[in-house]
Amino acid sequence: MFGDLSLPLDDVEPPLHRERVAALLSRGYDVVATVHNVTGRISEADRCTSAPLSLTALAAASSEAKRILALCSGSTTSTLTLPPSTTTTTTTGAASAQPLSAPAPPCPLRQLSRLNLVASDAVTAAQLAAGGSGGAAAGNGAVGDIVRSYDIVSITPKNERVLHQAATSLEVDVVSLELSQRLPLKLRPPTIKAALRRGIYFEICYAPALREPTARRNFFCNTQALVRA
Repeated sequence: MFGDLSLPLDDVEPPLHRERVAALLSRGYDVVATVHNVTGRISEADRCTSAPLSLTALAAASSEAKRILALCSGSTTSTLTLPPSTTTTTTTGAASAQPLSAPAPPCPLRQLSRLNLVASDAVTAAQLAAGGSGGAAAGNGAVGDIVRSYDIVSITPKNERVLHQAATSLEVDVVSLELSQRLPLKLRPPTIKAALRRGIYFEICYAPALREPTARRNFFCNTQALVRA
């Protein structure tokens, strides 16, 4: 299974986002997660409002995506076939089209949402504790409700204390480390093992390592340290 769980969503225009998702579909990806980053307090404005792109939107983004969707729908041509409609006759003799109850063919690309909290202190990180018990309410809803509106929850710890907190007590799925930079923390084996025992994954983003030599050197050194831990 191929996936990209770190597709930026903030400040990205809808047409560009649609093209990116269609490009991943065209290249055989099975799952994609759009990321909303939060620094500091989680507010009502951070509630997940993004929805998976429809078959029609993806098919309109690129010809290759349209071809793949057509194959998945069972069509032998490059035309995406959507569910047909039936024609019924009213009491006045007029014909009216009504959609069939059969659903559209499922999209082969699973689209998820992800919340990533950038935390530099324990109070900020505690918003991701069980039940969202960060000691604050956000607008008309609790922080926990906002967090649970996402499929994936991750944290980017800015120091060793927050990393230990995430590994041992926070309700997160992923710990995201900025491996292409000089890490402001030590990757201690007890902390890493505690996270792994709780089923937490560590994210290795390799894209920054492709940009310049210093980032590449930091990436390999930090990745080796993470694997050894």
